[in-house]
Amino acid sequence: MTTYLVNNDNDDTSAAATNAFTLGGNDNIIVTASGSLLATGTNSSGLYMDGGTNEATIEGAVYGTNDGILAASTTASVNVDSLVSGENCGIELAGSGSTDYVAIAGSGVVQGNTDGILANSGNTSVTVNGEVSGDTYAGIQVSSGNASIDVAAGASVSGHLEGINLAILVQNANILVNGNLSSTAGNGIGSIAANTNITVGQDGWLSGVTGGFAIAIFGTGVITNGGEIQGSVLIAQDLTIHNTGVIDGAVTGDDAATIENAGTIVGGFSDTAADQVTIDNLGSILGPVGGVTIDLTNSGVIHGAIATTGESDLDNSGKITGAIDLGGSGGELTNGDAIHGAVTLGSDYTMTNTGTIHGAVILGAGDTIDTSRGEITGKVTAADKDTFDFSGSFGHNTIVGFVGTTTQHDIIDFASDDFANYAAVQSHMAQVGANVVITLDAADTIILQHITLAHLAAADFTFG
Repeated sequence: MTTYLVNNDNDDTSAAATNAFTLGGNDNIIVTASGSLLATGTNSSGLYMDGGTNEATIEGAVYGTNDGILAASTTASVNVDSLVSGENCGIELAGSGSTDYVAIAGSGVVQGNTDGILANSGNTSVTVNGEVSGDTYAGIQVSSGNASIDVAAGASVSGHLEGINLAILVQNANILVNGNLSSTAGNGIGSIAANTNITVGQDGWLSGVTGGFAIAIFGTGVITNGGEIQGSVLIAQDLTIHNTGVIDGAVTGDDAATIENAGTIVGGFSDTAADQVTIDNLGSILGPVGGVTIDLTNSGVIHGAIATTGESDLDNSGKITGAIDLGGSGGELTNGDAIHGAVTLGSDYTMTNTGTIHGAVILGAGDTIDTSRGEITGKVTAADKDTFDFSGSFGHNTIVGFVGTTTQHDIIDFASDDFANYAAVQSHMAQVGANVVITLDAADTIILQHITLAHLAAADFTFG
């Protein structure tokens, strides 16, 4: 093993395709601050590494008309503390099945006209404490194998189309962002890898641009954000998001997903896939929530409408400002705090309200609604075969469209402590204009709009 020390300019300025330095065997090279490797010939690299285990320490300038550094070694380690640049890539890791390490120090800069760093190797580890940039494509592009990328605090990685690109042959990728990661014309991170795990630390900042995404993932994985994601997030397979920071954009998916939010999501959430999406919100969602089948637990704040087309469950112990429309059949809505907006349910839903719904409620066929301890400030519109549960202090309620006596009739269920039987209810029912009013006491009444006493029968009431 030989270690080569470059203390002066070791440049190849000929027009021929000649690399400034070729490193073979198990040799190492140190380019000191007073040295340089410059290759100006056609398709040439400043440093070509083509041995078994090679290590390069770069403290001086390295440049190539192809790559600044082209590493085809079995194992390549590149440590950069100065400027490495190339007309193609700043650094290209091309050893098939190899294990490669790149470390960019705080004063290190890697710049490529196409990619800052291009990794085609088996296993790639990149640690950035300085700067990496790709002028026309990606700051860092990984084409295959497994990848670990660490963008440290104070560091930056930027690309034109993507800050980091993970191709379809990448099996597993782990990305840690405590610095700045960005794109000037597309996605901050774009991944079609099999599995992608992204962690944005408290000091991390990750961004895309309008028309692109801060993060676009088309595989499985986990996104953990404790910093700021500036832009929308696109997820396309089973994926989990843990957010305690800020996502300044919408989260969009077309497959099953789990979202745990204790921070802020500014743009809401939407999903078009039939697979169930699970959302646990302890923070703030400032935008609409929509999808096919959603299991939503909210103990925080949602400022936006909630709309689903399939069977969904909503358990609210926080604040929701916006209309709620849950489609499908057989879901459940539980409200223990405040909903500011109308509520529309599909068929065979169960709704339990112990809080306040500041708006109307429109039921589907076969729904069961329990408002025994809560309040609905608007009217409740019934469909066929709905059941209304009232017990104790149920307040003042108005029901529109109550169906009595027919085979499709609705049912009002009273606690036996309030009314023991139909005769007891009849003694508290009165026709008031076009409506029937049932009065338990001054604080608890039910108005059945646009129905007469003659259209009510014992079968319309149960007691338990």
